[in-house]
Amino acid sequence: MALFRHLGSRADEAGILAALGDIQLSAGEAAAQVSFQQSLAIFGELRLPQAEQVRGRLAALARPGRSLPA
Repeated sequence: MALFRHLGSRADEAGILAALGDIQLSAGEAAAQVSFQQSLAIFGELRLPQAEQVRGRLAALARPGRSLPA
């Protein structure tokens, strides 16, 4: 991720953050929400369609019955 930041590839950085969020979610880590939020901020800033996918992941986390560890 640091490489993409250095190269200025924001879209790739956002994609890695989304993938990291998926991995964290699979492992039951609360950090997934932060990764998704960071990814969404970048995708949204760039006005890329991937923002909707990440927004959906965040919405799924907020649904009743779905919780992450504190």
